[in-house]
Amino acid sequence: MYRSKFSEKVREDVKKVKDCHRTMGFPPDYPGKGPSYFLKKGTRLNLKQDVEKTKLVFPPKMKVPRRDEWTKPLVKPLQNFVYTNAIDVIRSGPKHGSRRVWDSSTGDQIHSCVIEPKFVFHKGFGKVPKYVNEFKTKQKAVKDNKEKNEEPTEYESAYQIISKEDRDKIIKGLKKIWEAKQEEFRLLPMVVETPPQIKRKTQMERDLDALEKEIDKLERNKIIYVYDESGKKCYCHKNK
Repeated sequence: MYRSKFSEKVREDVKKVKDCHRTMGFPPDYPGKGPSYFLKKGTRLNLKQDVEKTKLVFPPKMKVPRRDEWTKPLVKPLQNFVYTNAIDVIRSGPKHGSRRVWDSSTGDQIHSCVIEPKFVFHKGFGKVPKYVNEFKTKQKAVKDNKEKNEEPTEYESAYQIISKEDRDKIIKGLKKIWEAKQEEFRLLPMVVETPPQIKRKTQMERDLDALEKEIDKLERNKIIYVYDESGKKCYCHKNK
């Protein structure tokens, strides 16, 4: 009778497979005990892994203050905030804002754009063009020549500037007149009832106001022109 040399190996493999698929009971190599040891302490198979227990470390508890320590104020460290803030500002660098690029004729703003505005690195960026300066100089030269060649008009030839001495004399004379008018105004009675008295008082007030305005105008304006010809008078003033 033929018998294969692998028969024993096949039987062992089949037996191993059967043992692996069992779901109840103990494995065959487990040392069995009698029924008297059923459900007794230490008889069952311990399948749990041994895990090292770690002890939790808690922070130390705060000490409870005593009765005589409750009223003691807490000592806070002194700090000069003005000095520290000044040092922080001095040591801090400048703030850099977000990149902004205008990439259109209407000035559309594009944030975080990769395009760099190369025109800002040009030598003439932010400066007046050369042709504009040349045009301005030419216009100024033409205007100066025109003013030099123009003949003075009838009114301009009749202008006369008042000297400083004459101006001071006029101011002094107006002030004397104002003082005289003021003295007359003070001599008026306290109670003004009749129409002539009321009319006189209002007229004197108008004269005083007019004199004050003229004095103020002469004192504020350093250069004064006067035009007087054929009964026509022109009073002009100019600040300088």
